[in-house]
Amino acid sequence: LDAVTVFADLFEVRNQGTQDVEVQVTPLSFIESSGGDTTLIVLIVPQTGFPSVTVSPGNAETFDAIVAATDDATTSTELSDTITVSGEAP
Repeated sequence: LDAVTVFADLFEVRNQGTQDVEVQVTPLSFIESSGGDTTLIVLIVPQTGFPSVTVSPGNAETFDAIVAATDDATTSTELSDTITVSGEAP
């Protein structure tokens, strides 16, 4: 890898309900290649668990973004501009 950058405290999910909720971000990672020159990999991760985390009532989970860049591009995909944060009672 040529560079890794962490964007700490990107967003927070707070459970305002009455039961535990398992929170997950999809897609978990994004990959973008710029015609064979550079590949970016973006990973959205909770700070206390991976790939999902259980948030109890009244508590919150903070998510970070980890961005890795390399000049070894082997794929040709586009970086999605949409993520989905979902919560489900276990």
